[in-house]
Amino acid sequence: MNTSSMHEEKMVPEVLQHKDSHGGDEHLEIRLIGWRWMEVKNNLAVMGFILLSGLAKLGFHRAHVISSKVPESCLLIILGVMFGGMLYLFYDDECSLNQRCLDYSHLVFPKFTPDLFFLYLLPPIILEAAYCLHNKHFFDNIRSILFFAVVGTVINFLLTGGLLILVQYLGLIGFQEDSNGNY
Repeated sequence: MNTSSMHEEKMVPEVLQHKDSHGGDEHLEIRLIGWRWMEVKNNLAVMGFILLSGLAKLGFHRAHVISSKVPESCLLIILGVMFGGMLYLFYDDECSLNQRCLDYSHLVFPKFTPDLFFLYLLPPIILEAAYCLHNKHFFDNIRSILFFAVVGTVINFLLTGGLLILVQYLGLIGFQEDSNGNY
């Protein structure tokens, strides 16, 4: 079957036979247009999110009260959380949002994994935030940025290392030696 005949098959009107509800005669119904929700719901959800994000970005740049206090990337993250919450509440498909779905071939949206987040979702957010950061604001705050970066790293190192040593000393975790004396 070639593609033109497949296209012609879909264009044929659907003819249905119905009985009158008042016990009357049967009548024919010809349906020229139909709405196939199951085929388009996922595409509409994605397109709705893209459209809503675009409108939010336009409104964000028009409302100077919001744009002077909230970064654009934060607005888009909040918008994504709200849209995801609406999908979770109203989109009751068995395998689309259920993380315990065993058949991953039926997933419509990709399964949210750490790789998906760190490799595909986080870099555009960070790059957009860095792109919108003005040099003057960055260099005005360079001392506090470097201070928190260095001090935060040192505190994180000391707390994590110290707590691991304490947990090992208390015997909550232990190392087992193999036959060669290695841990």
